[in-house]
Amino acid sequence: MSKKTKSKLRIKPFALIASSIKEWLRNFNDYTKLVLVVAIPVAILTILQSDGNMGDFGLTMAFAWSFTIIALIIFAYGKKALPNAKITTIYSLASGRFLQYLGVTLVLVALVLPGVVGWLAIIPLLSQQGSSALALLILSLVGIGLSGHLLVRFSLAQIAAVGAQKSVYQSLKNSSKLTKGNRLRIFFGFLAILVVVFLIANGIQLLLSLNQSINQNIYINNILYVLEASVFLPVIYIYQVKILEALNG
Repeated sequence: MSKKTKSKLRIKPFALIASSIKEWLRNFNDYTKLVLVVAIPVAILTILQSDGNMGDFGLTMAFAWSFTIIALIIFAYGKKALPNAKITTIYSLASGRFLQYLGVTLVLVALVLPGVVGWLAIIPLLSQQGSSALALLILSLVGIGLSGHLLVRFSLAQIAAVGAQKSVYQSLKNSSKLTKGNRLRIFFGFLAILVVVFLIANGIQLLLSLNQSINQNIYINNILYVLEASVFLPVIYIYQVKILEALNG
């Protein structure tokens, strides 16, 4: 019986990715509006800042994008209950779930730090020799692996905190429990999405680099920024909602 139960909980990440893309296309207008309400002002502010008209607004931009992510999760998680909800309604709901989202996000940022430090240390260590350099290289790889494992383990915490309205602790605990036995599959699913995002983004950048004037045109770059955000952000968070739904049965 336990084996049968386990087999039911084995997700198919690539099927879920395909389902996420279909979900995004079915509700294209709604997801796009949720992103554009923040992406367009951010793009405009980026252009104004480049002209020296504004100071640094990195924190404000991160704050604004946080609300977009929360709104996307709310809509993806509760789309059946919010079929005709206005953008203002969804963003109003997002404001009520910001603290839970922030708490989980801060935990995830802390978990990614060993991986970031390890990654930054690897390149200079590769050119060094000796037992100490080897030990540091191994330590760096351990840091990357640890961060990767923890991020996958708690990859559903944001969805649980925002969509299921759980506390920070409950969200982390729930994610840890649900992802058990599927973490490698979840990892490969996220890896596939990131590889596609990387290839498309760098492919576009390569095409732009063929024409120097276009490549350095801040208006074109910000239009692409808005378009990429409108596609990739919804798909990534729909995918996470799909995983949570699949694991919850």
